[in-house]
Parts: sequence; C-alpha cells; structure tokens
Amino acid sequence: MISPAPSLFGGRADLGTWLRALPPELNGALTFHLPLEVEALEYVQAGRTVIAERIEERLPEAFGSGLVNPPLYRWAEQSYQDVANDLLSADPDVRLHAFGAVEPLGAGLAGAAFHGLIRLGYGSLRRDREEIDRGLAYMRTRRQVLFSPGSERDEGVSRLPGPDDLDGSSIFHQLDLVAGSPGILDRADITGAMPTVAEMAQEALRLLFKNPGSFVAVHAVDSLHALVEFHRLLCDEIPAAGLEHGLLAGWWRSYLWALRACSTLVDAGGPLTLGHHPPSYATVDRLTDAAIELGCEAHDIKVVVALRRLAEMGVLDEGAVLEAGAAKLAASGVQ
Repeated sequence: MISPAPSLFGGRADLGTWLRALPPELNGALTFHLPLEVEALEYVQAGRTVIAERIEERLPEAFGSGLVNPPLYRWAEQSYQDVANDLLSADPDVRLHAFGAVEPLGAGLAGAAFHGLIRLGYGSLRRDREEIDRGLAYMRTRRQVLFSPGSERDEGVSRLPGPDDLDGSSIFHQLDLVAGSPGILDRADITGAMPTVAEMAQEALRLLFKNPGSFVAVHAVDSLHALVEFHRLLCDEIPAAGLEHGLLAGWWRSYLWALRACSTLVDAGGPLTLGHHPPSYATVDRLTDAAIELGCEAHDIKVVVALRRLAEMGVLDEGAVLEAGAAKLAASGVQ
C-alpha cells in the first residue's frame, strides 16, 4: 500500500498567521482572497483541519499565479504599525489622533474591490494589530475613488455595457467604468443627509438577492460589514443614523457612492434566475455550517460571516440574513 503524502502544512503551528503575512495580490492586481477566507473560517471556529485543508486546496493555484505586493505596500505596512496599535487603544483620544493619520484613505475605500477595507474590518473585529496595519496599507496602495455627481441616476444605466460585454471583466474595471457614467448619484448624496446603516444594508442585501453570484453584490455586503466593524472599533458604538455628522462621515459618504455604483452595475445586468429555490436554513449556525461544508467558492464563508455579524450587531434581521445566505450558497452550488 502506498502511504498518503504528508500534508504540506502538517507541521506549521499557526497557519493563519503565516498566511496573512504573504503578499496580498496575485499577478494582474487581483486580490489574494485566501487570507480573508481563512479569517472568516477562524471566526466561526471551523477547526484546524478544515482550515488546513482549505489552504492546501487553494494555495497551490495562488502560488502558480504568482503572489505580489503592490508598489510601496510593504513601506505602507511598516509606516502604519504605530497607527494600528493606537487604533486599538482603550483611550478614545488616542484612537481619534490615530484616525487623523488615515482619514484620507476613506475617499478611495473601494480600491482592490474593497479588500483593503474588508481586511481592516476583520482586523477591527479580531482586534488584530497586524491585520489592521495590513488593511490600512492595502487601502493606501490600492485606492479607487467612485464619485460622479448628477441629477438623474437613471440616466447612466443606458450608457453601460450589457451583461455580455461585462462578462469576464474584473470588478475593478467595472466599478471604474460605472463611476464615469453620468447620474449615478443624486446631488443630495454629496452633502445631504445620509441613509442609515440599516438602509444601506438593505440595499446591499437587495443586490445579493438580485444576483447572488455577483462579486459586485457580494463585495457591497462584505465592505459594509467591514466599515461597521471599523466604526465600532473607532467610536465604540454600532453606527445607525446621523452618519453625516460623525467622525467617519467621509468614509460613510464614500461607501454610499460606492454602493450606488454597485447598484447601477448589478441592476444593469438584468434579472437572474437560479433555476431552483435556494435551500432553507433554520438558524444562522446551520447556514454557517453549510458555508463551511460547501466550500466551493472563496466568497461563501466570507459573505455568510458578514451577514452573520450584521445580524449580531442589529443592523440586519436574522430572517433576511438566512434568506440571503441561502441564495449565495445556492448560486455557488450551481456555478
């Protein structure tokens, strides 16, 4: 009998820590998703064996594509170490001073398809200085400002490519394209009152229901969750209404603009039919277990954790979370 090959990671004590220290991108400026997938699995206590198997399954392809650092990413990572440490301070004045050093990053929070922000969100959730540092560094080196004021948002829809033209293009390029379309924002979006976090969450959820296989829709949900986690870390509260007057007003305004761009893209894709009804899950724990077991698409567990956390913090209703999560898993199962 031939003995099975030893696991590539069998002797490594902390797979997650090792993985997160790797470069954050693949060749072609595509974000390396595995560290975030593993963080989501760690959060739901998936277990060392499951995590090791997931890494062993996905990492060879990433290495084959080539892992790279964006220009000046490691410089930024080094530069933000003290800021990241101070953002974790129990003293709100220390956190406020630290935020002053990174406040300008909010304008470009959609960069790398929101993954710098998402990484910052996981760092905030875990109170992990190194991940907060890496999230800030990634935001610094991959900025994408999505801003196009107009008076009639619907004007821009007819000027977008159809689904066939968008097929195969990256979310980075799609968001850039839609940001240059007239009318994706109402003028009130620029300086007026902001929607509540719950209202923005409902819009992100609508996109996920409309096309649960869309990376644009998934990232709209994941990035909202990340910003809620960072807001909670910085301000010691779960954000609700009145965001236009708060410390993170600029960041939330940028998220709103990005959400409008995501909505325009998903709506331009037309209706989607999955071909069957998604399965139902009685509890969020059962939904989480299903996301771990399915494991066929890197975003499954990430979006389920985002939905789960938004429910835990009272931003989303648990029933809506169960339906949206089931739709995403069903979409992955038929891809």
